[in-house]
Amino acid sequence: MKLFRGTGTETVQQPLYQYGYFTKTQAIKPMFDVGGGVRFSIAKRLFLRVEVRDFITGFPTQVLTPPGNAKYGSILQDIVPMVGVSYAF
Repeated sequence: MKLFRGTGTETVQQPLYQYGYFTKTQAIKPMFDVGGGVRFSIAKRLFLRVEVRDFITGFPTQVLTPPGNAKYGSILQDIVPMVGVSYAF
C-alpha cells in the first residue's frame, strides 16, 4: 500500500498549475514491486550489487487533479536504481 498526501502551504496560484492542481486530500493505493539485480565479486569477501526496482501504483487523481480537459494515465511508475556494497565475514 502507498499513501499519497497533499501537504504544504496554500498559495493563490500554485506552481506548475498547467500540469495539475494539488489538493489537501489523501489517497491510499495498492502498490506492486518488481525488480532485479546482479551481484559482482570485487575482492575475496567484497561484493557490489546493482539493481533496479519498479514501484507500480494507481495514479492518485484525488490528490493531483488534472487541469481543464487534460487527462492523466491510470498507472504511476517509480523506477529506482540502487547500488550497494557488502562485506562477508
